[in-house]
Amino acid sequence: MAPPGITTVQIYKGFVPFVIIQIVGLPLMWLIPEITTLLLE
Repeated sequence: MAPPGITTVQIYKGFVPFVIIQIVGLPLMWLIPEITTLLLE
């Protein structure tokens, strides 16, 4: 349960950006696997 001062809208605002990053990032890594190792070079 969320604390009494937290609304459902606040919870959605918190996790929607994370979900969008996952929806965009995972296909990018699948289509362009070189970007996952770019920072290691």
